[in-house]
Amino acid sequence: MRLFKYVKPERVDILSNLEIAFTPPDALNDPFELTPAVKMDRAAVRREMKKYGPEFLARRPELDKLRRRKRKEAYQQWRDQTAKPQLRKPAESFQDFIPDNLGSRFGILCLSTTHDNLLMWSHYTDSHRGFVIEFDSTEPAFVELGPQFPINYSDERPVYDESKRNDIAAWQTKGLIWKYEGEYRVFRFLEDCRRVRKHTGDGDVFLVPFQPPCLRAVYLGCRTPTECEQQILEIAKKHSLRVLKGRPHRTSYALNFVPLN
Repeated sequence: MRLFKYVKPERVDILSNLEIAFTPPDALNDPFELTPAVKMDRAAVRREMKKYGPEFLARRPELDKLRRRKRKEAYQQWRDQTAKPQLRKPAESFQDFIPDNLGSRFGILCLSTTHDNLLMWSHYTDSHRGFVIEFDSTEPAFVELGPQFPINYSDERPVYDESKRNDIAAWQTKGLIWKYEGEYRVFRFLEDCRRVRKHTGDGDVFLVPFQPPCLRAVYLGCRTPTECEQQILEIAKKHSLRVLKGRPHRTSYALNFVPLN
């Protein structure tokens, strides 16, 4: 399958260094990323917390030296201040926990199934000044980057059912307003990426190398600067890449791409 990455003109380094960034979910542009509604069985949560009581005491050996009354008071304090508030709203507590937990563990490579969407050219390539990279998702070297999932779109918020932990549908759904992106995603543990620390307040970057056979073509925007265009053409010679230039269609709202090499 052909998958495409829309980037700004300064991201020529993706092609020159053969490295691409995996983004933590909390750094993406949609605040609803990986935050489905949550369905939890209150009775099951209560049973878990009842089991946790003895575990709490077992992890506090200093309490063994206290009298029985003191031990009971310590457990009741934990129950009233920690367990009961979570039990009253277990779904909300878990929903708030998801972004922080996933955001610190996983990175996402966001791709598209189309290379000529005008909105995406406007939003993600600095108003047609950047370019689009075409990847071959069936290339073994690309498959090694991580598992690939198509994104589904719906007007209804996905629901994570705690009793069906292996159901990944809740993690593959975005709002219908994003359907134009035709998105595919690749997931990877951040610990398996090369972390580049930034000091600009934009957050760190997590990079992963890829092999030249993953690349198929580069599509330049109709406003791509000449310097960027020349850099890409030079890189294309090394990897036998096709380079095409986008031009506005004469009679319709569309882009025509003409070969440059």
